[in-house]
Amino acid sequence: MSSPPPPRPTKSRPLGGLGNVCDGEKTIIALIPDGQRLLVTLSFSPTFWFYIPYQPEQIDSIEFTINSFDEKTQIYRSRIEAPSTSGVIGLQLPPSVKLETNQTYYWYFQLNCKRKQGKPISEKVEGHVSVLPPTPERVNMVERMDSKIVYDALTIAADRRSKKLPGAEQDWQRLLNSLGKGNLATEPILPLRMLPKEN
Repeated sequence: MSSPPPPRPTKSRPLGGLGNVCDGEKTIIALIPDGQRLLVTLSFSPTFWFYIPYQPEQIDSIEFTINSFDEKTQIYRSRIEAPSTSGVIGLQLPPSVKLETNQTYYWYFQLNCKRKQGKPISEKVEGHVSVLPPTPERVNMVERMDSKIVYDALTIAADRRSKKLPGAEQDWQRLLNSLGKGNLATEPILPLRMLPKEN
């Protein structure tokens, strides 16, 4: 069984200067580490985590896309309703979208901000996800919220924090620290969003 090929580096923050982002101080952020580390999940329909610093009246539209590793096939694409407030949000793929084991996919999250004049400004982050088959060792890593299986660890840690379980705040802080996103640990976690079918 072949291993997923090495991916290109992730971009957890939008590129460009302040003139190319919606706000002079904050931008959207993907809760993934930067660099070329392999980012994996054991789920066929994983959840992707983002920080959105804007209120709904500031947002024109949001779009999420998943492509095959060679970028020749679009696996999923949909517009997303803006959240009711700023915070960290999880976007779960609908059950109709099943990623394949031992495959790597590229995803793109784009937010377009409203402007008083001119065209909307776009912020875009991108990353990848590799689906690995579950093994007892990997399942144990997920249960321990090990950042090596980052998407599943984030989903469990966010759920525990939302439920205010004992130790959940510390686990969330530890996990985000390991991803280089510790400054977002005190941001509110918004209700998990099931992505719609493609539109």
